[in-house]
Amino acid sequence: PSARSSQMNGKKETWKRIRDDKAKVVGVWHESSPDVVRVADEHADCVDLNLFLDTKDQFLKHTKRPEKCFGLYDPRDSEEFKPAEEKTIGIVFNGTLVARQQRCQGLFTLLANGIAVTKIGGRSELFLPQDQMIEMLAMSKICLNFSDGGQGKHYKGRVAEALLCGCLLMEWENDETSSILMPF
Repeated sequence: PSARSSQMNGKKETWKRIRDDKAKVVGVWHESSPDVVRVADEHADCVDLNLFLDTKDQFLKHTKRPEKCFGLYDPRDSEEFKPAEEKTIGIVFNGTLVARQQRCQGLFTLLANGIAVTKIGGRSELFLPQDQMIEMLAMSKICLNFSDGGQGKHYKGRVAEALLCGCLLMEWENDETSSILMPF
């Protein structure tokens, strides 16, 4: 679903009422694609801050309200993510395939060449509780990440999740991830 229609987004009126009651309001956005930033801008008067969790500054290309924006790489608690002693899953992909043609092509190319990929997660698909998702990642040798989002490539929280679980992370080259990790 689009950022506007997602059931996870509260109505602007709800945010405004909370703000009018003197509570601090932070809008949390997991993607800084143009359509998501546009919706965040629409809510800017109702929030104290729009927090983007996939970039430090990519949203700046699209926002009309930079004074209300802050970027941060999606944090993960290292105590929650630990490698399993035995890695019984070869390759895992933890994410959505809905409306992500390049991801589908990548996974189907591997499958067509006899390379098994275990697909888990995805906000619009088979959603696993966090403890089960962590267990699957912890047992995986390799984690694929497709850093596509909207019109660009960006950081995904599964980067940290995979690395903290001891997986070899394989993903497309992108400015966001390479700004915090050294390739190879």
